[in-house]
Amino acid sequence: MTQEFRAVSPPHFEVSNVPMLQPEYFQLDNGVPVYAINAGTQEVVKIDLFFAAGHVQQQQPLQASLTSKCLVEGTAHYSANEIANLMDERGAYLRNSSDLDDARLTLYALNKHLEYVMPVFSEVALRAVFPVREVATIIEKSKQKFLVNKEKVRYVSQLYFNRLLFGEDHPYDTFRTADDYDRINTDVLRSFYAANYATSSFRIIVSGRLPANLQTLLNKHFGRHTPVASAAVPDASLPDVAASVQHIQRANALQSALRIGKVTINKRHPDFMGLMLLNTILGGYFGSRLMTNIRENKGYTYGIGSSLMSVQQAGMLVIASEVGNDVQQKAMDEIFIEIERLRREPVPAGELELVKNYLRGTLLRGADGPFQLSELLKAALDYGFDLSWYNNYIETIKNISANEIQHLAVKYLEPDSFTRLVVGNQQAESTSDEKPH
Repeated sequence: MTQEFRAVSPPHFEVSNVPMLQPEYFQLDNGVPVYAINAGTQEVVKIDLFFAAGHVQQQQPLQASLTSKCLVEGTAHYSANEIANLMDERGAYLRNSSDLDDARLTLYALNKHLEYVMPVFSEVALRAVFPVREVATIIEKSKQKFLVNKEKVRYVSQLYFNRLLFGEDHPYDTFRTADDYDRINTDVLRSFYAANYATSSFRIIVSGRLPANLQTLLNKHFGRHTPVASAAVPDASLPDVAASVQHIQRANALQSALRIGKVTINKRHPDFMGLMLLNTILGGYFGSRLMTNIRENKGYTYGIGSSLMSVQQAGMLVIASEVGNDVQQKAMDEIFIEIERLRREPVPAGELELVKNYLRGTLLRGADGPFQLSELLKAALDYGFDLSWYNNYIETIKNISANEIQHLAVKYLEPDSFTRLVVGNQQAESTSDEKPH
Protein backbone atom coordinates (compact mmCIF):
# COMPACT_ATOMS: atom_id res chain seq x y z
CA MET A 1 0.00 0.00 0.00
CA THR A 2 2.75 2.46 0.95
CA GLN A 3 4.76 1.60 -2.14
CA GLU A 4 1.73 2.16 -4.38
CA PHE A 5 0.96 5.47 -2.69
CA ARG A 6 4.51 6.73 -3.22
CA ALA A 7 4.26 5.92 -6.92
CA VAL A 8 1.38 8.37 -7.35
CA SER A 9 2.29 12.04 -7.74
CA PRO A 10 0.39 14.43 -5.49
CA PRO A 11 -2.10 16.70 -7.25
CA HIS A 12 -0.69 19.97 -8.54
CA PHE A 13 -2.09 23.10 -10.08
CA GLU A 14 -0.87 26.33 -11.59
CA VAL A 15 -0.86 29.38 -9.33
CA SER A 16 -2.92 31.91 -11.26
CA ASN A 17 -3.39 34.35 -8.38
CA VAL A 18 -2.51 34.69 -4.73
CA PRO A 19 -5.51 35.09 -2.43
CA MET A 20 -4.73 38.04 -0.20
CA LEU A 21 -6.84 39.52 2.54
CA GLN A 22 -7.12 43.22 1.84
CA PRO A 23 -6.12 45.34 4.83
CA GLU A 24 -8.47 47.67 6.62
CA TYR A 25 -7.29 51.27 6.47
CA PHE A 26 -7.93 53.99 9.03
CA GLN A 27 -6.19 57.01 10.50
CA LEU A 28 -5.46 57.84 14.09
CA ASP A 29 -6.75 61.09 15.55
CA ASN A 30 -3.52 62.84 14.53
CA GLY A 31 -3.62 61.54 10.97
CA VAL A 32 -1.11 58.69 11.33
CA PRO A 33 -2.11 56.04 8.73
CA VAL A 34 -2.82 52.49 9.92
CA TYR A 35 -3.15 49.35 7.79
CA ALA A 36 -4.71 46.41 9.66
CA ILE A 37 -4.59 42.77 8.53
CA ASN A 38 -6.97 40.80 10.75
CA ALA A 39 -6.28 37.10 10.23
CA GLY A 40 -4.79 34.04 11.85
CA THR A 41 -5.86 31.71 14.63
CA GLN A 42 -3.38 32.59 17.39
CA GLU A 43 -4.13 35.38 19.86
CA VAL A 44 -1.03 37.33 18.94
CA VAL A 45 -0.43 40.61 17.16
CA LYS A 46 2.46 42.25 15.36
CA ILE A 47 2.65 46.05 15.24
CA ASP A 48 5.15 47.65 12.85
CA LEU A 49 6.03 51.35 12.98
CA PHE A 50 7.84 52.67 9.91
CA PHE A 51 9.78 55.93 10.13
CA ALA A 52 11.55 57.93 7.42
CA ALA A 53 14.76 57.44 9.37
CA GLY A 54 16.97 55.37 7.10
CA HIS A 55 20.47 55.77 5.81
CA VAL A 56 19.47 58.46 3.30
CA GLN A 57 18.26 60.78 6.07
CA GLN A 58 21.44 60.75 8.15
CA GLN A 59 23.88 63.65 8.33
CA GLN A 60 26.94 61.50 9.06
CA PRO A 61 27.86 57.80 8.80
CA LEU A 62 26.23 55.40 11.29
CA GLN A 63 23.72 57.94 12.60
CA ALA A 64 20.64 56.07 11.36
CA SER A 65 21.71 52.53 12.28
CA LEU A 66 22.98 53.42 15.75
CA THR A 67 19.93 55.54 16.52
CA SER A 68 17.78 52.52 15.73
CA LYS A 69 19.99 50.21 17.77
CA CYS A 70 19.89 52.51 20.83
CA LEU A 71 16.12 53.04 20.92
CA VAL A 72 15.67 50.37 23.60
CA GLU A 73 18.46 51.69 25.85
CA GLY A 74 16.15 53.91 27.87
CA THR A 75 13.09 56.17 27.69
CA ALA A 76 11.54 58.94 29.74
CA HIS A 77 10.13 56.42 32.26
CA TYR A 78 11.92 53.10 31.64
CA SER A 79 15.55 52.02 31.81
CA ALA A 80 16.97 49.48 29.37
CA ASN A 81 16.68 46.75 32.00
CA GLU A 82 13.09 47.70 32.80
CA ILE A 83 12.16 47.62 29.12
CA ALA A 84 13.69 44.16 28.71
CA ASN A 85 12.13 42.80 31.90
CA LEU A 86 8.67 44.19 31.20
CA MET A 87 8.69 42.62 27.74
CA ASP A 88 9.94 39.27 29.06
CA GLU A 89 7.33 39.15 31.83
CA ARG A 90 4.53 39.35 29.28
CA GLY A 91 6.04 37.19 26.55
CA ALA A 92 6.47 40.18 24.21
CA TYR A 93 9.35 41.02 21.93
CA LEU A 94 10.71 44.27 20.48
CA ARG A 95 12.72 44.37 17.26
CA ASN A 96 14.38 47.47 15.84
CA SER A 97 16.16 47.86 12.50
CA SER A 98 17.04 50.38 9.81
CA ASP A 99 17.93 50.16 6.14
CA LEU A 100 18.69 52.52 3.28
CA ASP A 101 15.28 54.20 3.07
CA ASP A 102 13.56 53.80 6.44
CA ALA A 103 13.64 52.40 9.96
CA ARG A 104 11.31 49.98 11.66
CA LEU A 105 10.26 49.32 15.25
CA THR A 106 8.21 46.14 15.76
CA LEU A 107 6.28 44.74 18.69
CA TYR A 108 5.16 41.11 18.92
CA ALA A 109 2.71 40.58 21.77
CA LEU A 110 -0.04 38.32 23.06
CA ASN A 111 -3.40 40.03 22.81
CA LYS A 112 -4.10 39.54 26.50
CA HIS A 113 -0.95 41.48 27.40
CA LEU A 114 -1.14 44.18 24.73
CA GLU A 115 -2.48 46.89 27.05
CA TYR A 116 0.38 46.20 29.46
CA VAL A 117 3.22 46.46 26.93
CA MET A 118 1.85 49.25 24.71
CA PRO A 119 3.02 52.07 27.04
CA VAL A 120 6.59 50.71 26.85
CA PHE A 121 6.38 50.30 23.09
CA SER A 122 5.16 53.85 22.53
CA GLU A 123 7.84 55.27 24.85
CA VAL A 124 10.59 53.49 22.96
CA ALA A 125 9.23 54.89 19.69
CA LEU A 126 8.46 58.46 20.75
CA ARG A 127 10.25 59.20 24.04
CA ALA A 128 13.64 57.50 23.90
CA VAL A 129 16.36 59.42 25.76
CA PHE A 130 19.65 57.79 24.66
CA PRO A 131 21.40 57.63 28.05
CA VAL A 132 25.11 58.47 27.80
CA ARG A 133 26.57 55.34 29.41
CA GLU A 134 24.39 52.87 27.53
CA VAL A 135 24.93 54.63 24.21
CA ALA A 136 28.71 54.67 24.73
CA THR A 137 28.63 50.92 25.40
CA ILE A 138 26.63 50.21 22.24
CA ILE A 139 28.96 52.36 20.14
CA GLU A 140 32.08 50.66 21.51
CA LYS A 141 30.64 47.16 20.97
CA SER A 142 29.61 48.10 17.44
CA LYS A 143 33.08 49.46 16.71
CA GLN A 144 34.77 46.32 17.98
CA LYS A 145 32.43 44.17 15.89
CA PHE A 146 33.28 46.32 12.87
CA LEU A 147 37.03 45.88 13.46
CA VAL A 148 36.62 42.10 13.66
CA ASN A 149 34.44 41.95 10.54
CA LYS A 150 36.81 44.19 8.62
CA GLU A 151 39.27 41.29 8.49
CA LYS A 152 36.77 39.20 6.52
CA VAL A 153 36.88 39.50 2.74
CA ARG A 154 33.13 39.13 2.37
CA TYR A 155 32.45 42.00 4.78
CA VAL A 156 35.02 44.24 3.07
CA SER A 157 33.40 43.62 -0.30
CA GLN A 158 30.03 44.64 1.14
CA LEU A 159 31.60 47.69 2.78
CA TYR A 160 33.03 49.10 -0.42
CA PHE A 161 30.55 48.00 -3.06
CA ASN A 162 27.81 50.61 -2.72
CA ARG A 163 30.46 53.32 -2.91
CA LEU A 164 31.75 51.84 -6.16
CA LEU A 165 28.22 51.70 -7.58
CA PHE A 166 26.92 55.09 -6.46
CA GLY A 167 29.99 57.18 -5.78
CA GLU A 168 31.40 58.69 -2.60
CA ASP A 169 28.94 60.63 -0.43
CA HIS A 170 25.90 59.50 -2.43
CA PRO A 171 22.93 58.89 -0.07
CA TYR A 172 23.19 55.16 -0.81
CA ASP A 173 26.95 55.06 -0.12
CA THR A 174 27.16 52.86 3.00
CA PHE A 175 30.94 52.97 3.46
CA ARG A 176 32.24 53.70 6.97
CA THR A 177 35.48 53.61 8.92
CA ALA A 178 36.48 52.95 12.53
CA ASP A 179 36.86 56.70 13.00
CA ASP A 180 33.18 57.18 12.15
CA TYR A 181 32.27 55.34 15.36
CA ASP A 182 34.33 57.86 17.33
CA ARG A 183 32.29 60.72 15.85
CA ILE A 184 29.01 59.29 17.15
CA ASN A 185 27.73 60.25 20.60
CA THR A 186 24.49 60.73 22.48
CA ASP A 187 23.91 64.23 21.11
CA VAL A 188 24.32 63.06 17.50
CA LEU A 189 21.77 60.29 18.02
CA ARG A 190 19.33 62.51 19.91
CA SER A 191 19.42 65.03 17.07
CA PHE A 192 18.61 62.39 14.47
CA TYR A 193 15.92 60.88 16.67
CA ALA A 194 14.23 64.24 17.30
CA ALA A 195 14.03 65.01 13.60
CA ASN A 196 13.11 61.55 12.27
CA TYR A 197 11.24 59.72 15.04
CA ALA A 198 9.84 61.76 17.92
CA THR A 199 8.17 64.49 15.90
CA SER A 200 7.99 62.93 12.44
CA SER A 201 5.12 61.37 10.60
CA PHE A 202 5.18 57.57 10.37
CA ARG A 203 3.13 54.60 9.20
CA ILE A 204 1.68 51.68 11.14
CA ILE A 205 0.94 48.16 9.92
CA VAL A 206 -0.76 45.79 12.36
CA SER A 207 -1.31 42.11 11.67
CA GLY A 208 -2.54 39.00 13.42
CA ARG A 209 -5.73 38.16 15.27
CA LEU A 210 -6.48 41.75 16.15
CA PRO A 211 -8.25 42.62 19.41
CA ALA A 212 -11.47 44.65 19.31
CA ASN A 213 -9.89 47.56 21.20
CA LEU A 214 -6.86 47.85 18.91
CA GLN A 215 -7.81 51.20 17.37
CA THR A 216 -8.47 52.63 20.83
CA LEU A 217 -5.07 51.45 22.04
CA LEU A 218 -3.28 52.85 19.02
CA ASN A 219 -4.99 56.20 19.44
CA LYS A 220 -4.14 56.31 23.12
CA HIS A 221 -0.45 55.69 22.59
CA PHE A 222 0.28 57.01 19.09
CA GLY A 223 -2.61 59.31 18.20
CA ARG A 224 -1.90 62.18 20.58
CA HIS A 225 1.47 63.55 19.51
CA THR A 226 1.57 66.03 16.65
CA PRO A 227 3.63 64.65 13.77
CA VAL A 228 5.27 67.00 11.33
CA ALA A 229 6.21 66.21 7.78
CA SER A 230 9.47 64.32 7.48
CA ALA A 231 12.48 66.20 6.19
CA ALA A 232 12.99 66.17 2.45
CA VAL A 233 14.80 63.04 1.28
CA PRO A 234 18.14 63.80 -0.40
CA ASP A 235 18.31 63.10 -4.11
CA ALA A 236 19.49 59.51 -4.49
CA SER A 237 18.58 59.08 -8.14
CA LEU A 238 20.63 57.00 -10.56
CA PRO A 239 24.20 58.32 -10.52
CA ASP A 240 26.51 58.83 -13.46
CA VAL A 241 29.28 56.56 -12.18
CA ALA A 242 31.29 54.58 -14.72
CA ALA A 243 31.59 50.82 -14.25
CA SER A 244 35.02 49.82 -12.97
CA VAL A 245 37.21 46.83 -12.16
CA GLN A 246 38.66 46.99 -8.64
CA HIS A 247 40.83 44.84 -6.41
CA ILE A 248 41.50 45.14 -2.70
CA GLN A 249 44.59 43.16 -1.78
CA ARG A 250 44.48 41.00 1.35
CA ALA A 251 47.73 39.05 1.43
CA ASN A 252 46.66 36.74 4.27
CA ALA A 253 43.20 35.95 2.90
CA LEU A 254 42.47 32.26 2.40
CA GLN A 255 39.82 33.02 -0.19
CA SER A 256 38.58 35.93 -2.26
CA ALA A 257 35.22 37.69 -2.23
CA LEU A 258 33.77 38.51 -5.63
CA ARG A 259 31.15 41.18 -6.06
CA ILE A 260 29.77 42.11 -9.46
CA GLY A 261 26.89 44.51 -9.94
CA LYS A 262 25.27 47.60 -11.33
CA VAL A 263 22.71 50.25 -10.54
CA THR A 264 19.45 49.48 -12.32
CA ILE A 265 15.66 49.95 -12.17
CA ASN A 266 13.37 49.58 -9.15
CA LYS A 267 9.82 48.31 -8.65
CA ARG A 268 8.22 51.32 -10.25
CA HIS A 269 9.66 50.43 -13.67
CA PRO A 270 7.49 48.24 -15.92
CA ASP A 271 10.46 45.96 -16.68
CA PHE A 272 11.12 45.15 -13.03
CA MET A 273 8.93 42.04 -12.80
CA GLY A 274 10.55 40.49 -15.85
CA LEU A 275 13.99 41.42 -14.56
CA MET A 276 13.18 39.56 -11.33
CA LEU A 277 12.55 36.41 -13.36
CA LEU A 278 15.73 36.93 -15.35
CA ASN A 279 17.75 37.41 -12.16
CA THR A 280 16.29 34.22 -10.68
CA ILE A 281 17.39 32.24 -13.73
CA LEU A 282 20.87 33.72 -13.48
CA GLY A 283 21.52 33.32 -9.76
CA GLY A 284 18.39 33.82 -7.70
CA TYR A 285 17.73 30.26 -6.45
CA PHE A 286 19.67 27.11 -5.62
CA GLY A 287 19.19 25.59 -9.08
CA SER A 288 20.25 28.77 -10.90
CA ARG A 289 22.77 28.84 -13.73
CA LEU A 290 25.49 30.39 -11.57
CA MET A 291 25.06 27.72 -8.88
CA THR A 292 24.95 24.90 -11.43
CA ASN A 293 28.06 26.08 -13.27
CA ILE A 294 30.32 27.58 -10.61
CA ARG A 295 29.42 25.42 -7.61
CA GLU A 296 28.19 22.13 -9.02
CA ASN A 297 30.21 21.79 -12.23
CA LYS A 298 33.41 23.74 -11.50
CA GLY A 299 33.59 23.41 -7.72
CA TYR A 300 34.91 26.96 -7.33
CA THR A 301 32.63 27.92 -4.43
CA TYR A 302 30.22 26.65 -1.81
CA GLY A 303 27.68 29.22 -2.84
CA ILE A 304 27.01 31.99 -5.33
CA GLY A 305 23.92 34.06 -5.96
CA SER A 306 22.56 37.14 -7.63
CA SER A 307 20.01 39.48 -6.10
CA LEU A 308 17.84 42.24 -7.49
CA MET A 309 17.23 44.88 -4.82
CA SER A 310 14.75 47.72 -5.07
CA VAL A 311 15.12 50.91 -3.05
CA GLN A 312 13.17 54.13 -3.29
CA GLN A 313 15.30 55.92 -5.86
CA ALA A 314 17.21 53.11 -7.57
CA GLY A 315 17.68 49.40 -7.96
CA MET A 316 20.76 47.18 -7.67
CA LEU A 317 21.61 43.89 -9.31
CA VAL A 318 24.47 42.23 -7.44
CA ILE A 319 26.27 38.89 -7.86
CA ALA A 320 28.28 37.73 -4.84
CA SER A 321 30.45 34.75 -3.96
CA GLU A 322 33.61 33.66 -2.17
CA VAL A 323 36.09 31.52 -4.12
CA GLY A 324 39.62 30.20 -3.77
CA ASN A 325 42.35 32.75 -4.47
CA ASP A 326 43.64 30.56 -7.30
CA VAL A 327 40.33 30.64 -9.20
CA GLN A 328 39.42 34.33 -8.90
CA GLN A 329 39.63 35.01 -12.64
CA LYS A 330 38.21 31.64 -13.67
CA ALA A 331 35.12 32.22 -11.53
CA MET A 332 34.75 35.75 -12.86
CA ASP A 333 35.01 34.47 -16.42
CA GLU A 334 32.35 31.82 -15.82
CA ILE A 335 29.96 34.40 -14.38
CA PHE A 336 30.15 36.42 -17.58
CA ILE A 337 29.85 33.29 -19.70
CA GLU A 338 26.47 32.70 -18.04
CA ILE A 339 25.48 36.33 -18.55
CA GLU A 340 26.37 36.12 -22.24
CA ARG A 341 24.40 32.87 -22.63
CA LEU A 342 21.28 34.67 -21.42
CA ARG A 343 21.92 37.47 -23.90
CA ARG A 344 22.58 35.16 -26.87
CA GLU A 345 20.14 32.27 -26.37
CA PRO A 346 16.49 32.05 -25.37
CA VAL A 347 15.92 30.20 -22.10
CA PRO A 348 14.73 26.63 -22.83
CA ALA A 349 11.04 26.08 -22.19
CA GLY A 350 11.54 23.53 -19.41
CA GLU A 351 13.93 25.76 -17.45
CA LEU A 352 11.69 28.79 -17.90
CA GLU A 353 8.62 26.93 -16.64
CA LEU A 354 10.59 25.59 -13.65
CA VAL A 355 11.64 29.08 -12.60
CA LYS A 356 8.15 30.46 -13.14
CA ASN A 357 6.76 27.76 -10.84
CA TYR A 358 9.49 28.47 -8.29
CA LEU A 359 8.63 32.19 -8.18
CA ARG A 360 4.91 31.55 -7.97
CA GLY A 361 5.42 29.07 -5.15
CA THR A 362 7.76 31.44 -3.32
CA LEU A 363 5.15 34.20 -3.44
CA LEU A 364 2.43 31.82 -2.29
CA ARG A 365 4.52 30.83 0.73
CA GLY A 366 5.28 34.49 1.38
CA ALA A 367 1.56 35.24 1.67
CA ASP A 368 0.86 32.40 4.12
CA GLY A 369 -0.27 34.06 7.33
CA PRO A 370 -0.93 37.60 8.53
CA PHE A 371 2.66 38.40 9.54
CA GLN A 372 4.04 37.36 6.16
CA LEU A 373 1.24 39.24 4.41
CA SER A 374 2.17 42.38 6.34
CA GLU A 375 5.68 42.16 4.87
CA LEU A 376 4.26 41.96 1.34
CA LEU A 377 2.02 44.94 2.11
CA LYS A 378 4.94 47.00 3.38
CA ALA A 379 6.98 46.20 0.27
CA ALA A 380 4.09 47.34 -1.94
CA LEU A 381 3.19 50.49 0.02
CA ASP A 382 6.79 51.69 -0.17
CA TYR A 383 6.31 52.26 -3.89
CA GLY A 384 2.74 53.51 -3.86
CA PHE A 385 1.18 50.12 -4.69
CA ASP A 386 -1.30 47.90 -2.90
CA LEU A 387 -1.48 44.11 -2.69
CA SER A 388 -2.84 43.86 -6.23
CA TRP A 389 0.77 44.41 -7.39
CA TYR A 390 1.48 40.78 -6.56
CA ASN A 391 -1.29 39.37 -8.73
CA ASN A 392 -0.03 41.60 -11.55
CA TYR A 393 3.37 40.04 -10.89
CA ILE A 394 1.90 36.53 -11.13
CA GLU A 395 0.24 37.46 -14.42
CA THR A 396 3.48 38.88 -15.81
CA ILE A 397 5.43 35.79 -14.78
CA LYS A 398 2.80 33.53 -16.35
CA ASN A 399 2.80 35.29 -19.73
CA ILE A 400 6.39 36.40 -20.25
CA SER A 401 8.14 34.55 -23.07
CA ALA A 402 11.69 33.31 -23.54
CA ASN A 403 12.21 35.95 -26.23
CA GLU A 404 11.15 38.70 -23.84
CA ILE A 405 13.56 37.35 -21.22
CA GLN A 406 16.36 37.40 -23.78
CA HIS A 407 15.45 40.99 -24.71
CA LEU A 408 15.70 42.01 -21.03
CA ALA A 409 19.08 40.29 -20.78
CA VAL A 410 20.37 42.25 -23.78
CA LYS A 411 18.96 45.46 -22.31
CA TYR A 412 20.08 45.12 -18.69
CA LEU A 413 22.99 42.65 -18.63
CA GLU A 414 25.52 44.39 -20.85
CA PRO A 415 28.84 43.02 -19.46
CA ASP A 416 30.63 46.37 -19.69
CA SER A 417 27.97 47.95 -17.48
CA PHE A 418 28.95 45.84 -14.45
CA THR A 419 31.34 47.00 -11.75
CA ARG A 420 33.64 44.18 -10.61
CA LEU A 421 35.30 43.95 -7.19
CA VAL A 422 37.67 41.30 -5.87
CA VAL A 423 38.80 41.31 -2.23
CA GLY A 424 41.52 38.77 -1.57
CA ASN A 425 45.05 37.65 -2.22
CA GLN A 426 46.28 38.50 -5.68
CA GLN A 427 49.88 38.29 -6.82
CA ALA A 428 49.67 41.57 -8.73
CA GLU A 429 51.07 44.48 -6.75
CA SER A 430 48.45 46.57 -4.91
CA THR A 431 48.92 50.28 -4.24
CA SER A 432 47.02 49.99 -0.95
CA ASP A 433 45.78 47.37 1.44
CA GLU A 434 42.58 49.34 2.04
CA LYS A 435 41.51 51.28 -1.04
CA PRO A 436 40.31 49.76 -4.29
CA HIS A 437 42.28 50.80 -7.33
